[in-house]
Amino acid sequence: DIEIDGVRMVGPNATDTYTANSNGMTGTGLVSAYLVNVVIKNCDIRNFGQSGIFLNYLAAGVIENNTIENVGYSGVHILSGFDCKVHGNKIVRCYPGSGAGVVGSSAAYGISATRNASLSAIAAPPSKNVLVTNNIVRNVTTWEGLDTHGGDGITFAGNIVENCWVAANVIHADGGGS
Repeated sequence: DIEIDGVRMVGPNATDTYTANSNGMTGTGLVSAYLVNVVIKNCDIRNFGQSGIFLNYLAAGVIENNTIENVGYSGVHILSGFDCKVHGNKIVRCYPGSGAGVVGSSAAYGISATRNASLSAIAAPPSKNVLVTNNIVRNVTTWEGLDTHGGDGITFAGNIVENCWVAANVIHADGGGS
């Protein structure tokens, strides 16, 4: 069990730059040993080149009431999440994405509950039973506000999504990306 509450995290990216592995909060479990009961709440996370919060192999995680601004790729990115809740977060400006900031070809996400599509579904199972509720996602201008690739039991409810190229995208597990 891990709880992070009320922490301010300011990264090195003050400009529109995608920088792999530059995350405000990173947590990585294993397919055989998930991170369990991770709670990240009431945090202010900004200016990171990849993600505000990036979690891989997460069970029973809660991400709530955080403000995430000016990240290069994703606000909240969960890979292989199980029974998680993403609630009441405010995510503003995920740009330029993994490409050169070109609309429709530079992947970026406000909130994504997905899987790593470069691995098999056994090594990286799709996210399952993830509630994404009452979040505000703004200015993901090159890609998607809300996303899942092959998720099972993913609920998007009560969210406000503004100024995103695609408000919400739900595709099969082999949809590419991670």
